[in-house]
Amino acid sequence: MKKFKTTLLTAAFIGASLSFTISAVAADKWVSPLHRDHPLVDKIWQPSAQRFVERSVVEAIARKAGFVMLGESHNNIDHHRLQAELVKGLISAGRKPAIVFEMVNEDRQSKIDQWRATHPKDAAGLGPALDWARSGWPEWSVYQPIADAGLAAGLPLLAGNPARDLTRKVSREGFEALGAKRRARLRLDTPLPAKAADVMREELYQSHCKLIPVERLSPLISVQRIRDAVLADNLITAFTQKTTRSAILIAGSGHARRDHGVPWHISVRDTDAKSISISFLQVRKDATKPEAYSKSYGGKFPFDFVWCTP
Repeated sequence: MKKFKTTLLTAAFIGASLSFTISAVAADKWVSPLHRDHPLVDKIWQPSAQRFVERSVVEAIARKAGFVMLGESHNNIDHHRLQAELVKGLISAGRKPAIVFEMVNEDRQSKIDQWRATHPKDAAGLGPALDWARSGWPEWSVYQPIADAGLAAGLPLLAGNPARDLTRKVSREGFEALGAKRRARLRLDTPLPAKAADVMREELYQSHCKLIPVERLSPLISVQRIRDAVLADNLITAFTQKTTRSAILIAGSGHARRDHGVPWHISVRDTDAKSISISFLQVRKDATKPEAYSKSYGGKFPFDFVWCTP
């Protein structure tokens, strides 16, 4: 596979002139009702530089990246609106990225292709074609603006998640369920760094309300890793298409983590992969500084940028 030349070149875009004040956000800009007037709303934090940056900086880096990870809270409509805006911005800049959705399992790709063959611009109908109402995800209308942008520009829309039957099999049998060929392709024989593995274990323990003993989390860890690895694989496949040469991931913020999520799996496949990871973060009334939110990540955000929203 061709190298994806160069890592994230944040420094090339960010200089001393980036200190600034973001003006107050108009209340009608947001759909989410809570904390629209919060001082962090619409500010973008760059953890590596420990400062706020302008939206134009993030957009400039995204235009140069082969892989753009847009990590969301699934039920926040403003996160999907911002994702759609960033997709449109890349298109306006002349990029033709493939859009990879965590919300669609690989075995549903044929449904996307069949719908597009007869309804190439109809994003509204794509949700029903995927039987979205029974998927368990928030209603299709919140994701539709992303699909609208993609279809209008003729971009590939790709299913990213492994099929449910596969994740069930992996939870029972481990990575051996994949077979040697696919396991090697996904590089799942490469262990996570010890610290990242500990972080993932604790994250899963907390997210399941501490009800599952730590020593019994191995099946959940395997499923999380296979999902990240397959999402990364589909992004890489999209990237290597001559018509795209770039790919966007629409997924939960957990998959956008650089320490053990999709960006890590891409870097294992190619250390020169150039990517940007953006997490959209819902603010809390009692937390008005970025440091208050990084505590849940051990004091350090595992993203390139954190974009605060109501």
